[in-house]
Amino acid sequence: MKTSFKPTRGFRNCNPLNIRNSNSYKWEGQIGRDSENFCVFKSMLYGVRAAFGLLRSYNHRHKIDTIRGIITRWAPPSENNTESYIQHVAAAAGMSPDERIHYRSPQMRLVVKEMARIESNVTLEDATIHAAQSMIL
Repeated sequence: MKTSFKPTRGFRNCNPLNIRNSNSYKWEGQIGRDSENFCVFKSMLYGVRAAFGLLRSYNHRHKIDTIRGIITRWAPPSENNTESYIQHVAAAAGMSPDERIHYRSPQMRLVVKEMARIESNVTLEDATIHAAQSMIL
């Protein structure tokens, strides 16, 4: 019996958190967009780096500093089961959903790892997550 593996969009695009393309901004390592307007990156490292860049923007520009705030913006209830998403990510990070978190913290690596699993069924390597986070100042 043959089984076929159909990679998820996030895996194919090296964009495990399914970041949408913006016409006004191109991420470092972004090589295009797909037919549904999701970013395509040259490697998983750059897709994860972009995710940390967005989380930095959430912290600095939007003053969003909790898992609840991050997930509510990332995956709004109009499109997702946001509360379930929040609970899964908080549990994976070992945090309360309303506990403050900084984009440079070690717990944020756990947040990104779980978000990639939920968004794209991708299990990111810890080394990739750590390297991507260290690329964001």
